[in-house]
Amino acid sequence: MGVTRIEDYDRIIMNPDDFAGDHCIAQGSLPRPELDVEGSWWQEKYAQAEYVPSTGGQISLGPIGSAPGIYRTDPRIQVSDRWWSASLSGAECTVNVRGTSIWMFPEGLRCEAQLRFHRVGPEKATVILVGRPGAVTDGDGSLEEDVGIALLGGVYFEPNVSVFLISSGCVEIEHHLGSVTDDGYAKYLSIYADWVKLMGPENPLGGNADMTLEHGACNVLADQDEKDGLVDQLIEANLLPNSRFARRKLAFVPGTWNENPTPVEN
Repeated sequence: MGVTRIEDYDRIIMNPDDFAGDHCIAQGSLPRPELDVEGSWWQEKYAQAEYVPSTGGQISLGPIGSAPGIYRTDPRIQVSDRWWSASLSGAECTVNVRGTSIWMFPEGLRCEAQLRFHRVGPEKATVILVGRPGAVTDGDGSLEEDVGIALLGGVYFEPNVSVFLISSGCVEIEHHLGSVTDDGYAKYLSIYADWVKLMGPENPLGGNADMTLEHGACNVLADQDEKDGLVDQLIEANLLPNSRFARRKLAFVPGTWNENPTPVEN
């Protein structure tokens, strides 16, 4: 991710160096998200995507079997001064997931309750959620401007669900509109965005609610990041944006020692 901004419930910016206990926030140098979120990867996946409505109660993602599921939600909804592909609330923010799924929002996802991913089936699940910022309407753009994923009730992802949040704008995880006194949790979370905004739960009268977002242990490689682990598998299957920048296989031009610049199996 590019810029990390952490605020408390009163929207006071917090310095990570002031946190109690062990912590680490890694910011790596990676290709900018829009190279693929605005380009060929998006177009290819969007053309394959199955439409998922954003209303009507609980949502389920992931087919039975080993093939990944690719989904899109794009009815275009105006909330205040900008457009969204979906604005979810209540039970709509609890999603049953199985296998590996890509969920695409061309004008962003807004969730007013806590976004919860509940695994169904015996295997671990993976969700790749991709949102692009929607267009500002007649307002001044002050509400969630340049935000592709706005999770305004925080998140609770079960430990057996690996989650990738990807946006060419901002990813927000805030205990703001809903679940302000509930725990937030993610065991394996990857955020790939131009910038990130985090706000934990409120703790009135000495409450003990926490927001715990993990990507493995601090300075310890997560199992998903090991060689031939989950991330390598997603890259080889071209399921993550900008996979071509991280491909591990070489394709040689027959009869020469030259490498073919076309990605293999991507």
